[in-house]
Amino acid sequence: MEERAISGDSDRTKGILYGIGVGSGDPEDITLKAIRVIQNCDVLMVPTEVKEESMAYKIAVSSCPKICDKEVVAVTFPMTRDRVKREAAIEDAYGRIRNTLLKGKSVGFLTIGDVTIYSSFAYLRKFAEDDKIPVEMINGIPSFIAASAALSLDLCKDRNNLHIINGGTDVEEALRLSGTKVFLKSGKNLEKLRETLIRYPDLSVYSVKNCGFQNQEICVGAEQIPDGYMVVVIVKTKE
Repeated sequence: MEERAISGDSDRTKGILYGIGVGSGDPEDITLKAIRVIQNCDVLMVPTEVKEESMAYKIAVSSCPKICDKEVVAVTFPMTRDRVKREAAIEDAYGRIRNTLLKGKSVGFLTIGDVTIYSSFAYLRKFAEDDKIPVEMINGIPSFIAASAALSLDLCKDRNNLHIINGGTDVEEALRLSGTKVFLKSGKNLEKLRETLIRYPDLSVYSVKNCGFQNQEICVGAEQIPDGYMVVVIVKTKE
């Protein structure tokens, strides 16, 4: 398997740190490349305290059961805006795989959805790059792409724009953007999002909870937006 390092001056005698997106939930949506890399990694890493509780790990095991015997490093990243505390925790997590990488072994960090979108890997990779360790990112199907397919909904047509909105963003401000708006990671802000969208009857509102999983929920209308961590909300102007 030919590997490509992102950092041009990385030491090829060292291992590779992979960020691997495993898709939004359906094990059939994981890419062939992701499966190949996961199978070839010496160690896997998941952002949960217990590997069996990691949704990303569950997807990976469903797609390639042989990885059950692999070493898995389970870590937790604090949900805080305190940059100092966050970086300290991530540096500590990196410390648990650092020697493995320096010994020339590969580590695959599993993340649900796509590794480039709101993934903790964005913070972890910094420490590997400081050690001149090669880093490679393996894309997965993002939740909002899977959700739009589950809804049989076009995200963009003609010259429409597409905006990915963090749940902490001011909703009124986001709604002034033209085109389709996708709200991710709303979590505790879902109630405010729901209440705001109800005041805009000219908008079509769709939401999917636990997209791709067996307990997937599809809802139409601002009033029907469910509570929960894994909720994707898509807002379009009525045609």
